Amino acid sequence: MSYPFARHKDSITRLDTPDFSLRCRQKNQKYEGMKFNKTDEKKSVLGYECIKVVAQLTDGTSYNVFYTPSIIPSATGYEYQFKDLPGLVLEYEAAFEKGNTKVTFIASNINFTPVPVGKFDVPKTGYRLL
Repeated sequence: MSYPFARHKDSITRLDTPDFSLRCRQKNQKYEGMKFNKTDEKKSVLGYECIKVVAQLTDGTSYNVFYTPSIIPSATGYEYQFKDLPGLVLEYEAAFEKGNTKVTFIASNINFTPVPVGKFDVPKTGYRLL
């Protein structure tokens, strides 16, 4: 049987439980109503031309995002805050410590090799379900 899950060293977390879904909805709530303001700035990340947008949250905070329209993700729900962008985000800022610390995440590799379906099967032994 296949379920969405995250593997850890000696445990598995199922990602399809009602509790997990509730936590995701609560965490993603801050991105509701977020607007992306396009700029004229462009840059190359991993050889892809990226467009800069400024993400404006409803609480007034903002951060920079670079995405490429050359790659369109087939699953847009994984990175919820970027679901409305017409391409793949290759660089973005994130604020931590109540906005006092900003970290920039930059893609370091893109691999188009399909993931074997067996990778999504829950192992029968060697793990405990969290």
